[in-house]
Parts: sequence; structure tokens; C-alpha cells
Amino acid sequence: MSRHLLVALHLLSVVPVIARAEIVACPDPEAPAWVEVASPHFLVRTDAGDRVARDAAQHLERLRVATVRSAFGGKLEAPGVTEVVILRDDEEMADLTGRKESDEMLGGFFQVYLGRSRIVATRKFLPYSPSLHTLQHEMAHQLMAHAFPRQPRWFSEGMAEFLAAVEVNEAGDRPVAVLGKPPPPWKWQEKVSASEVLSWACGGAREVPCYQSAWWLVHHLMNSRADAFADFQRRLARAEDPAAAWKASFPDLDPASAKAMDAFDTVLRDYSRSGRYGVAKVPFDEPKLTLTSRPMACAEVRATYAEMVMNPFQVDPAAGPRRAAAEKAASLKLDPSGLPVWRLLALDGASPETFSLAARAVKASPGDWRGWYLVLASAGEAPANQSLRKEAIEKLASAPPDDVMVLSDLTWALLGQGDDGRAVAVAARAVKLAPWEPLVVDAWAVVQASLGQCKEARAAIQRAVDLATGEHGGGKAPYLERQQVIEKHCAGAPAPPKPKG
Repeated sequence: MSRHLLVALHLLSVVPVIARAEIVACPDPEAPAWVEVASPHFLVRTDAGDRVARDAAQHLERLRVATVRSAFGGKLEAPGVTEVVILRDDEEMADLTGRKESDEMLGGFFQVYLGRSRIVATRKFLPYSPSLHTLQHEMAHQLMAHAFPRQPRWFSEGMAEFLAAVEVNEAGDRPVAVLGKPPPPWKWQEKVSASEVLSWACGGAREVPCYQSAWWLVHHLMNSRADAFADFQRRLARAEDPAAAWKASFPDLDPASAKAMDAFDTVLRDYSRSGRYGVAKVPFDEPKLTLTSRPMACAEVRATYAEMVMNPFQVDPAAGPRRAAAEKAASLKLDPSGLPVWRLLALDGASPETFSLAARAVKASPGDWRGWYLVLASAGEAPANQSLRKEAIEKLASAPPDDVMVLSDLTWALLGQGDDGRAVAVAARAVKLAPWEPLVVDAWAVVQASLGQCKEARAAIQRAVDLATGEHGGGKAPYLERQQVIEKHCAGAPAPPKPKG
């Protein structure tokens, strides 16, 4: 497995949930069956029934069109499919985290794990709207990740709440997206200052007030400082450092200045009481959908749980990996091919056991790309494995799957064998699917440098450096090192090394 394997996990939203449940009951015949419904942009999985899955897919597709039309002018390019897991009750959600009713801080989250974007929410969670607000909020995060590769937390949460308030008016001949209405009955939270929101100094009982204040901050900037806020968003879209972008767009609102922040608090308080705001109304056409439905095998359900439990809400930090290992083992017992848990098996890297499993899988199901990827991930340097590894590269390169993790490792594998030409198309697709991921942008930079496109390579590696944070392995260090190698190459030194993958 390449060291470039995507393993990012981002917390982007928290909202209330209660209770505690046992481990998922599957394969107990008394337990509800799981179903998967696929739409153009969503893959909905649930144990709440086929009707719930279909309704959620239709609802999300419709809201996606409404949001992109009203908030992004219909021009946002956000390819790929987002997995949505809808749990049938709050107890199942609590089970994922070990949280108790007193925590009151979990009802849905957006997870990017091993390159897979996933929204997890409960069926019953309806805060103040007849729509599934949690799903809207998390969908907004997914769309914003394509528009703004770098986002400060207050912007991420405030804009997600702002976009989650999109409504659809059915009064005319065509549906109309309504953007900008406030969710009642919020006010500016006096106990959370502007400086605290900007630095996201939130936690515990202050979390919900911070969300509300972030929404008011975005609403105020959208309506009262529109030009400056548009400039700020353009800077984030270019992956500029958020703090530097704020300083450039709002030089009068220095978070380090107590005087400026006190004055800003007063402005926001007054705005929440008597400010004027605009509402955008944009007609749109109903999306024409084709939905497909299928029952999920228990091994797939176990695999899904194995990934979902790796979330940052775990009360016991060791609980996630422990539960993931148990679910992975259960899935393998139910389906010895290992294909349902291919992502987790790939984490083992070069592994004789996984390679043997993958070799059997491709022999039994040669048309399933998951088996071929496991061959690539587990082959390592063993001479006896190289023939099948090369075949795996050819199989994957001939029809690359729309999976960021696979595309990333395939890029490095192609570069490693000197196939720069095919690496270009694979890396380009990965960047389109995950423009916020520094590992993907890093690979694109190396591809460009290999082709002699130094201007593009320099721009790409700088973007990877800017995108890298503490959440990404070694932070900025590996990308700064790559930047130096690319710079030497572009200055006439030997070509940058191409990891084998």
C-alpha cells in the first residue's frame, strides 16, 4: 500500500442525539434488513426501510440542485458520490460513539475516511424543520469542500447552517429555491463573543451557541459586508491561509484586537435585533432521477460499521479501532473474499495474507476492481507478486473507478513504472473528486513536474502545502520536502523520484 493512502477523517458538524444501543444486530434474523438505494450523487444505506432510503435520496438530490442553483449560481462542479447512512433511531447513533444522553451533542456528522465521503444521520432527527435538516447541513459541507478547499471552522459551520436553511417553494409552475431565511428563534448569543467564534473556542455547553453565532456571523457578512465577504470566499477558494485571508478582506476586524472585537460584538448584537437581510429566490427544474435499490449483505453492513466507528466522537479513544477490528473480523467471517472490507484490508499494506486473499478474489471475480486494488495494495516488493501486480495496474488503469483512494495509489503506481501519460488522466480525476486533499494535489504536482509542466507543478505543490494541516499525517513537512525536490527538478536537476506505490 502506498504511503499516500488517504486516511483523513474530518469532523464538520455536531448536533444533539440521545441514548445507547447494542452492537448492530445483523445477521440476527429478527433485526431490520439493510438496503442500499443509489441516485446520481448519493448512495443511501439504511436499516429504516427502502421507502426511507428512496425518500432521502430524492430529497437530497432535489436539495442539492436547489442549493447549487441558489448559492453557487448553478456553476459548482462537485463530482462523485457521497455515501449517506441513515440509522433507524438515536440509539444506533449513540452506539457509534459511546456517548450518553447527557452529552446531547451528536445527531449527525460528515466523515471522510479512507477517501470516502460519508454523511451519517438518524431518521428521526428533525430540529426545527419538516426537512431532514441534519442531512442538509452535512450535504452543505460536502458541496463546500469542493468550493472552498480551506475553511476556518466558524465559516464551515456557519455556512453549512446558512445553506441548510435552503427551502423549496412549491407555489408556482416550477419549484423555487429560497436562500437566506433565518432559522427561528435564534438570536446572537451574548455568551459567545465574536473573537471566540472566529477562533472556534467552543466546547461542551457552548457548542450549540457557537453554531448559532457562526450562523449569525455569516448572515451578517453576507448582507452587510457583501463585497468583503465575497473577497474572503474567493481567497478560500484559492486555498489561501484562512487567517491571512480574513486579515486581507477584513482589515478592520482584527481578532487580536479587543477593541475591534468588542465593537464587532455590538454590531452583531444590533444586527440580530434589527438588521435587514435579503432572500434569494431562484427557480430550478426538478432533477430527473433514476434510483436503483438492492438489499445489503450482512458482510457489507459490518464493513460499513467498521469504517463509521472510526469517528472523532468516541468517548474512549481506543473504542473506535477496537470496534473496527471486531467488525472487520465479523465481515471477513461472513464473506471470506474480503471485498466488503477492502478499504480496511488495504491499510495493512504489503501483506502475504491479503495478497493471497486478493489473488483468490480476482480469480473468482475478475470484473470486480476491488480485488485488483487489493492486489496492488498488498503486493509489496516480493518478486513472485509482481506479475499479478502489473496486471492489477493494467486492469485499474483501463477503467479507473471513481474512488479517491484507488486513484491516488494508481497515480503513484503508474508514475513508478514510468507511465506518466496515463498517470495524468488518473491524477486529474482524483483532483476533481477531492480538491481539498493534499495527498491528491501532491500527486498531481509530481505528474506535472514529470511532464515538464513546471508552472503547473509549482502551483500545485504550493496548494498542497497550504492545504496540509495537523490532520494530514506529518502536517506540511512532506509537502515542503516535495516542493524542494520539484523546485530542483524544474531548475534543471535530476527528475523527482517516483514512488512505486
